Amino acid sequence: MWDRLWRVVGVMAALVPVQTSAQAVDAPLVLPDPDALPYPIDRASIVDYPAVVTCGGEPVTPIRAEPLRPSLIVATPIDLGHDRPEPPAVDLTFDIAADGRPYSIRIARAGSYPVVIGGDLEPQAQASLLGWRFQPRALTGCRLETHAVTTPLADASEALIARTLALTGPGTADGRRVLMRALARPDDDCRTTPGRRTVVSPGPDVQPDPGTRAWTVLRYDIDADGRIQLGDTLESSPDPTVIQGVSEAYAQTTFQHGKPRRGCIMVLERYGPTAPPGPIPIPDWEPLNRCTAQQRARFTPGRLIY
Repeated sequence: MWDRLWRVVGVMAALVPVQTSAQAVDAPLVLPDPDALPYPIDRASIVDYPAVVTCGGEPVTPIRAEPLRPSLIVATPIDLGHDRPEPPAVDLTFDIAADGRPYSIRIARAGSYPVVIGGDLEPQAQASLLGWRFQPRALTGCRLETHAVTTPLADASEALIARTLALTGPGTADGRRVLMRALARPDDDCRTTPGRRTVVSPGPDVQPDPGTRAWTVLRYDIDADGRIQLGDTLESSPDPTVIQGVSEAYAQTTFQHGKPRRGCIMVLERYGPTAPPGPIPIPDWEPLNRCTAQQRARFTPGRLIY
């Protein structure tokens, strides 16, 4: 019986096709395309948030404005079917100190747009407003409002794409790849940069103002000797002196020798020191804050003896 069973198994095994080594060699090996994007450019859009500041109902122009971080989204624009203006995407109230710094920044939730793209739009706007500077005079009752403006990535300007790239966090690698490809010109071939031989950093005197961040987006070429040939400044923060120092230092960086590359993109940034705390307003609705000098003297603690 066992002999008959083995003969049946042998016949079945003979019917199973066996891949020869020649067949295995001829089979194509499919590798992922290193230039492939996670999604096409024509499906992406940039949502920008231009801001308007008023104090007491009158427009106020800042000396320095830290732009809000644009959002890169993959979506199809929706026609709302009406021309009514949307509520503001961000609505903040604040005051301006005598040195021109904003303080007491609050979210004015009444009337704020309920949809927050990215989930942290209002806190991010509060952090950006801290880097703004106004004329050195005290003002109260100020307001910052922004409205979302959506632009297809294929139609966006280089400056808007570069600003989105500079202000996008490093955790969004797919989005950064799409933005850098959108900045590439037809004959650019710099997908990756070679290894660096030397790195030159700006000196300690190249420093933004306290509480601010300076950044720039550069497009440059690398020659066969690994030296940088600076090209265009696509977009920068309003810190020309700091940006010049950072760009000049980076231009001295050298890479490994090899094939020349054209159209490399680099985001350079520099953070200023921590800003000192601004004035802390004393709320007038607290009864203890409306005491007379005689009343305050009664609340002054005496010398501790323990």
